[in-house]
Amino acid sequence: MTLTPSFFPVREVDSKRLDLSTYTKRSSTTLAKEEVATGGTSEALEELQLPDVFEKLFGVTAKQLIVVDRPVVIFAEKPSDPKYNYIEFLKRVLRELYRVYRGGLPNPSTISTSFEEVKLKVKVGGHVYTLDLDSMLEQEREREHFRYLVDRLEELYSQGLGYLVLYGTGGTLEKLEKLGLAVTHLYLGNVKEELHSVEAKKRKLWIIPRPVELRINEDKSVYCIVDLMWGRILNACRDTDALISGGMVLDYYAVSREDEYYREIARIAYDPEINLIVEPSSRGEGELERESVVHYALKALAVMHLRDNEGIPESEIHTEYDMGDIVLDVYARHSKLGDLAIEVETLYGTTIPLLKLRKTIESRLSKGLRTWIIILSPQFFLFLPWIARIRKAYKKKYGDLIEFFTIDLEKRK
Repeated sequence: MTLTPSFFPVREVDSKRLDLSTYTKRSSTTLAKEEVATGGTSEALEELQLPDVFEKLFGVTAKQLIVVDRPVVIFAEKPSDPKYNYIEFLKRVLRELYRVYRGGLPNPSTISTSFEEVKLKVKVGGHVYTLDLDSMLEQEREREHFRYLVDRLEELYSQGLGYLVLYGTGGTLEKLEKLGLAVTHLYLGNVKEELHSVEAKKRKLWIIPRPVELRINEDKSVYCIVDLMWGRILNACRDTDALISGGMVLDYYAVSREDEYYREIARIAYDPEINLIVEPSSRGEGELERESVVHYALKALAVMHLRDNEGIPESEIHTEYDMGDIVLDVYARHSKLGDLAIEVETLYGTTIPLLKLRKTIESRLSKGLRTWIIILSPQFFLFLPWIARIRKAYKKKYGDLIEFFTIDLEKRK
């Protein structure tokens, strides 16, 4: 018998169509083994086009919801299947964006009662303001109420960053759009060559910030993304089929996952054993605010990971480590990796988050420290494509000296 080798070409894979769960189930160790086995390099990982979670959720990109000190108006269409009701989930996503770009917590405003029961004062700056139009408006006075709402929208020109979400059925949103949101019937015309389409010429110039139109992707993958955003990484998607078959409403699931996320952070931060070995930051004023508790908990989780999963003795792990011109969140002497600096980034109040990451990374790498950046899971997945780009740039220059991580609170890794 003669053995005859056969050669088969590798099929092309469109990375944009890869399911998000693909990334959660392949650890860096697995990737490294695959690269050695195939003779590849780390560039294989760098070429992956990581998905925009916003686009997977709502059909719009994160960039469309980011403006410079301006209010954002969102037309959020209700799902056809009530199981995918998503207004509570959307409010929490917008809150996280606000905390990154403005800092602090936005004022919450939610209106779902009838128009006559509340003196409607739409103020978007500094708010996440949601209006359930279907519940609020009375059919017999619909036009009058819509016109009143339009008048309030015209006041947005002098308000700062905030989000106004108009949540309603497609028909309700279309009526609002037709009732006077355009100052004239000016068309985009010949502004740009690519705008010559019939659809583009029909667009009007708005006297309010141009609304962002979105709706939830009515697919079970959105339950997986909820898992990922609230710190359930290794077991993301595990219960999705059971949730769908059991009729779990997306909003209920998102709220419950968020609640467990903050409960676990509190369990870590207030653990007496942790308090004995993890130093609080000396860079604040000594008063722990919510962000500080989260930051402290993640710093503690990094210490636990080094001790329990990397086998580094506590005597070789230091928190709030002073190196003169910089203070490291966590510093460890790793037997294989050498001097290791770990920095926890919540990204809250950074305005331009990648500039903050750049400053942190370069100050550590310039000292020859292997640097790990840990980013909160909500921010990690909301800014995933941008994190991937900055990671690629620094990996190209510094190789394995830099890596980015998020956290799995369920597994404490």
